[in-house]
Amino acid sequence: MPSASAGLEQLREALEAEKEELREELILEAGCPRMVTHGPQLDAPLADALTYPAKLIDEYPWETDLGDAFVSLTGKLTGRKMLREPVGVVGAIVPWNFPFEVAIHKLAQALATGNTVVLKPAPDTPFNATRLGRLIVESTDIPSGVVNVVAASDHLIGEELTLSPKVDLISFTGSTAVGKRIMEKGAATLKRLFLELGGKSATIVLDDAELAQACLIGLGPACTPVRGAPCRRGCCSRGRATTKAWRFSRRCTGHRPRRPQSPGTLCGPVISDKQRRRVLGYIEKGIDEARSSSSAAPMHPPGWSGDSGSSRPSSSTWTTR
Repeated sequence: MPSASAGLEQLREALEAEKEELREELILEAGCPRMVTHGPQLDAPLADALTYPAKLIDEYPWETDLGDAFVSLTGKLTGRKMLREPVGVVGAIVPWNFPFEVAIHKLAQALATGNTVVLKPAPDTPFNATRLGRLIVESTDIPSGVVNVVAASDHLIGEELTLSPKVDLISFTGSTAVGKRIMEKGAATLKRLFLELGGKSATIVLDDAELAQACLIGLGPACTPVRGAPCRRGCCSRGRATTKAWRFSRRCTGHRPRRPQSPGTLCGPVISDKQRRRVLGYIEKGIDEARSSSSAAPMHPPGWSGDSGSSRPSSSTWTTR
């Protein structure tokens, strides 16, 4: 039986051999700009997502001796040990915004701790996951059936993992609404859960903060390539609201969606038409609710003919009393 660390190392080597093909695949599949694949979308997770769990296999305290203790109920001296064991079958449900990064982390950590995995990619981004499955079969000694990839266009396929008594744990990254449903459906089988749930986090700017730096920090998530330029919420005092809105909107105006294949592109297309409509809905909501809004007009980059469409980064301001 091959060791888990050997299997993870074999998978890392196989991915390194096909890294450039995977890069082009991510650009086409998720619409992420090329420059971001050299960071959080591909190169960064490939550097340590497999090596770190493999290292922990030998270093992690799988067994802890808690020493002897006198138990008054039985009147005996009792030895105590804490053992950490695999949970069993892990259902790993992955979102579309960082498909490879999330998938490889879930997969590696589950395998390193002795579990089997059913990997469920998002319907919009299945190909990086099926590549993982192929490389595991072709290039590693990981036994058949240890890793299973289930790709489907139906979002509810993931719910089958939540309902199945054969699945011991669900690791889910996605929306809060779906996370709540997973908790509800998993209760019937006392499913263990790891939930990483999303939300539109606000950039809170205090009065003593450096405003230019705050605007730059706030702009980063607003132009996260695969999120498709959603509205970024900013909270600051009334005295700074006008200045912040002006600076932030100027920065937003300079970042237009462009072809993700171009090396200088920061903001790529939205993942789907459904998500594009959602983004534009947030913009309209921001215009209705905020005191001021700018750069909110939807647009397409020149020459862009993608079905997913795009929207220009936008800014809205909220003020506190």
